[in-house]
This record gives sequence, structure tokens and C-alpha cells, in this order.
Amino acid sequence: STQRPEKAGNQAAEPDRETLLQAVEDVRKAIEPVAQNLLFSIDDDTGRTIVKVVDAQTDEVIRQMPSEEVLAISKAIEIIINGLKVSLDMNAGGELAQRLAALYDYMSERLLYANLHNSQPALDEVAGLLATLREAWAEIRSQVQPSAA
Repeated sequence: STQRPEKAGNQAAEPDRETLLQAVEDVRKAIEPVAQNLLFSIDDDTGRTIVKVVDAQTDEVIRQMPSEEVLAISKAIEIIINGLKVSLDMNAGGELAQRLAALYDYMSERLLYANLHNSQPALDEVAGLLATLREAWAEIRSQVQPSAA
């Protein structure tokens, strides 16, 4: 493996290959239910690690993205699926838990869409949904916590 020069200024160094491979696998698993014909590969030929998303049927390159972007999308999906969704109690939570699970799945799909299509509106949509959820939970917390006397 060749050593890469360190980045100057405020740019972050590229992730190590193992971290990137795990992030690519996480994104691939997350997208599989909605897009099974996509292939992900890592291309080091440019001197900079780029992740390619390719249509398996046509061999068309759908998107090429810097490794940092793949890590960011992987982390966001992990927070939603392994943080928010996993914490739901589907038995005790009833319809609310089911609706939240569906919302978390939707947000994950929108993040994947945003990543594949470089869609800022899709990212903004998810950010807005998360902000609305945060406000709702803050309101609930303020109603159940006893007021300080």
C-alpha cells in the first residue's frame, strides 16, 4: 500500500481501508432492500480513495463519491437504525413504535437516495424530520419531568 501525503489545512485525512470497507458494507446492506442491483467498489487508482456505485445490470457508474462522504452516510444511517430504531419497544410502544420504525426506515432510505443522487433537498428533508422529532421529545420530556420548586 502506498503512503498518501497528509492533507493540509482543515481537510481530514482519508480513513483507513478497513474502516472504509466496513462503511461501504454498511451502506450496501442498508440499500439492499430497495436497490439490489447496485455494486460498490473502492477505486484507489486516482491517488485518492473513491467509492463507485455501479448498476450491476448495465455496468453504468451511477455515482462516485469520496470516502469521507461514504463514512458520513454510513454513520448517519447507523445512528438512525442502530440508535433510534433499535431503542423502540415494538410490544409496549404499539402503534407509535410502529410509526416511528417506519419513519426511521424512510429517513434511512432518503439518506441513501441523497447520497446516490447528490440530493441536498433529500438531506434537508431528513434533517427537518430529525429536528421535528427532537422538538417533540423535548416537549414530552418537559411535560413528564416535575418542575423545579
